[in-house]
Amino acid sequence: MPSPFENLRWNLKHQAWLYYSFAIAFAIIGAVILLGSLVPRNRGRMAEEISSWPSADALILESKLREINTSDEYSFSTKLSLSARFHYTLSGSTFEKDYLGSWNRSDNRDWSQIFAVGRTVTIRVSPSDPSNISLIDLTGTP
Repeated sequence: MPSPFENLRWNLKHQAWLYYSFAIAFAIIGAVILLGSLVPRNRGRMAEEISSWPSADALILESKLREINTSDEYSFSTKLSLSARFHYTLSGSTFEKDYLGSWNRSDNRDWSQIFAVGRTVTIRVSPSDPSNISLIDLTGTP
């Protein structure tokens, strides 16, 4: 019959994987929380940078706007998703760009009228890559 000391040593040896598993799980959770806290800061910096890009008037050639409603027992929200094709001119060059983006709906604007085919909207255009555009002035998100 093994002594109590041998039982203790055997239990510690064979249950060490349990302690290591908890340590790894806590490390992963901590890393996810840390990385998650960096996202809003990066989005804020990105919004500042995009707001400094030159603006251009863009003609909407094609547009498809969808509302995506989500809810749980505590809240309800609507996300808008836009798939569109824009025609714009910047510094004498003409571009056509497909755009796909989404943002949280926070007001009662008639977005289907704002993005109706044939309308002109203000876009922001990346100075380093004129095919990279943003609707930050309209949607509030980069």
